[in-house]
Amino acid sequence: MTTRFWRVLERLGASGSAVRDWKGALGGDWEGARAFLRAVPGTAETVAAPNGRGSRMLVVSDGEAAYLGIDDDVEAFREPVPLTADEVTGLRPDWTAISRELGTRLGFVAETWESDGQTRQIGIAQRGSDLPRPVVLHLPAGHLGDMPRLLRDLGRRDDTIVLLPSATWLTPDVQNLQRRNRLTFITLAEHFEATAGGRPAFPISTAMQAGASGSVKRRRPTLHPQPGWRWDMVRIEVASGGRLILSCDGQRNEFRFPKTSKKVHSHGYAIMMHLAVNQEWRNPPSDATDHDKVRTQFRRLGRLLTDLVPLPGKPFRRHRGRFLPVFRLVLDRDLAEHVADAKWRRRA
Repeated sequence: MTTRFWRVLERLGASGSAVRDWKGALGGDWEGARAFLRAVPGTAETVAAPNGRGSRMLVVSDGEAAYLGIDDDVEAFREPVPLTADEVTGLRPDWTAISRELGTRLGFVAETWESDGQTRQIGIAQRGSDLPRPVVLHLPAGHLGDMPRLLRDLGRRDDTIVLLPSATWLTPDVQNLQRRNRLTFITLAEHFEATAGGRPAFPISTAMQAGASGSVKRRRPTLHPQPGWRWDMVRIEVASGGRLILSCDGQRNEFRFPKTSKKVHSHGYAIMMHLAVNQEWRNPPSDATDHDKVRTQFRRLGRLLTDLVPLPGKPFRRHRGRFLPVFRLVLDRDLAEHVADAKWRRRA
């Protein structure tokens, strides 16, 4: 795995390109890179034109095992280029093979957590006795919408190590997300260029240590997610005494909110009570005096939940100004009876 591999992947995209394109772009790195690419069904629709013309050729069949590349610049009147079946076979990055190689090179535990999208969790990393952090990899599709998609994907991540193909993706908007969502970036083209030059490697543990001074203290997980877990599989019961009872796929544990100086449980517990009853949350209007205060309290609650259940994505989704829990949220039996009794008394 080399710097050129990441530069070429960035240019061709992860959606799939012909063997001819990969071999031509990778040159002498082709043989080493082949292990990180997998064939896709069918043939590529286009291939790069020869002699560095910069145009694309349409791939058309010329018999059972042969193809022709037809220049898409019809006014150029160029002769069709004979192509073999191997040359027009489509290849795309092999997420599993790449993840395992990066885990070995960078020092994290590679494991398949997500199987869809261009930004996927491919493992977890841990430094010393610190809490584990998710490791995600972004492989651009090679389309014009790649940057907006990356911003949307990163906006759903929190306290995460993000592997990017190169520093090209570190735009001001991405760097703003880095500060807001406590993200740690490693750019792979630059990393492999540094290690190829004989300079010390920059493993993930070093990156985590470099960002430790600005990190926020996290709570230890209440549930320990397994591959395949999603937020919509999690159940949270709001119980008396400031307790949350969290469960998923056979695991079950409790968290208790600390009490404030007024000897009542924190604002997060009150918000969870409201959510359990109403199944939605709205921050006060932007012109309200308590808008900033309440919005901060809700944001802290979201981060607390991602600490307690460190899953990809966010526990709440936003819809028309409302925040809706992605997980199943209920009151436990005693509190539900208490709330029902209070409503009956108000009606009476």
